[in-house]
Amino acid sequence: MKVLKIFLVILISVIVLFGLMFALKKYFIQKSPLDTGNNSHAEESKLPIIQSISPASGSIGTIIELSGINLAGFEGDLDAIIENSKGETAYLNGIGAVPRDDKKIRVKIDSKICRKNNSYTGDTCTSYLTITPGVYYIYTSPWGNMSNKVEFKVTP
Repeated sequence: MKVLKIFLVILISVIVLFGLMFALKKYFIQKSPLDTGNNSHAEESKLPIIQSISPASGSIGTIIELSGINLAGFEGDLDAIIENSKGETAYLNGIGAVPRDDKKIRVKIDSKICRKNNSYTGDTCTSYLTITPGVYYIYTSPWGNMSNKVEFKVTP
């Protein structure tokens, strides 16, 4: 009887130990969400990732489409940010269609773009970024999580 009790205590201890090791491994070891082999981790973590931009260049007035995962922000907003070579940024309002999902963003490159997101306040824009021919970076930042940057070339 005593041997059986010792055996059960050891067996339960081993099961608990393996369960604890499994939980800790899952908690501490995480793959990078930018791994190209498996995006399921990025889906779970909700980090935004832009996988493609189309077209990659165009003149003022071009509508571009960003494709990726976890791109939607507050209330499903699908917006982006444009950045020039000086690090100055402006806000690109998403051009949406119903139904919207978190995998595509469409934005228009205008000649001047408001530096601030005033879509919810209704405030008049007081500061603009003037867009001229050159290389810009476009990214998104839903829920404060910044995506990777993709290059867009504004042509004359």
